[in-house]
Amino acid sequence: MRHIWPSFCLLAVFTLLCGFAYPLAMIQFGQTFFPDQANGSVMERDGQVLGSYLLSFPSDKGENYFHSRPSNAVIDNGVLVGLASNYAQTNSELAESHKTASGIWKEQYPNTDLMPTEMTFASASGLDPNISYDAAMIQAIRVSENRKIPIDDLYIIIDQYRKQVPLLKLDYVNVNRLNRALDQIQPIDDGKP
Repeated sequence: MRHIWPSFCLLAVFTLLCGFAYPLAMIQFGQTFFPDQANGSVMERDGQVLGSYLLSFPSDKGENYFHSRPSNAVIDNGVLVGLASNYAQTNSELAESHKTASGIWKEQYPNTDLMPTEMTFASASGLDPNISYDAAMIQAIRVSENRKIPIDDLYIIIDQYRKQVPLLKLDYVNVNRLNRALDQIQPIDDGKP
């Protein structure tokens, strides 16, 4: 019986410490030093929330925008629903999806032999908004022609949003940030975020 009281006290102390104090301290730390990330990296236009820079959206924006990698995500009643796409290498649906995406890429970009693999395969979560720097540079020609923006200006914008994976030295671009930058320079009223 005499061991119950110390055990109960330790339970209460660690519950307060680990269940309340630590989480509140981490929330405060995040809000103080990383407010944008702690609040979901929200994408807004005219005060209206459009989504998050961290999540890819289904590519239905047309030829005026950079396209993200294939996604199984769908928008259902205004909510982005992520559907995993991690098929086994032997799955026939993966092979068919790759074949379809490769055909679309070759049709859109017949003058290039380079086909970035991320543009033909969805990420495991289906929500990755990043594409390789090479994929952005290839798409720049299409976007430049459709938006009537000089290609050199578009290359400068891509370079401004270029990031690098530490240690691996792989360059990537966040498609959501890139498309928002284009809309700030030259808005297109197509009724889509």
